[in-house]
Amino acid sequence: MMDDFDARTLANMSMALDRVCGTLENGEEHAVRAHLAAKIAECARAGACSLQDLEAAGHAAANRSGLRREALRTE
Repeated sequence: MMDDFDARTLANMSMALDRVCGTLENGEEHAVRAHLAAKIAECARAGACSLQDLEAAGHAAANRSGLRREALRTE
């Protein structure tokens, strides 16, 4: 499945996942990361492979799935 993507897309997917999960209180939980990773991969399979597109897809998935109900982390 991940063999379908080139190295740049995989790097963008990984960075997008880390950035999105970093904004969530529960972003280190396996189930949360797996859900968001699947949505980011879906976006990449649709052809939107830029970091900006993948990150936007991750944030949208977090919003739709109610993950934003958790308090946002502050730095």
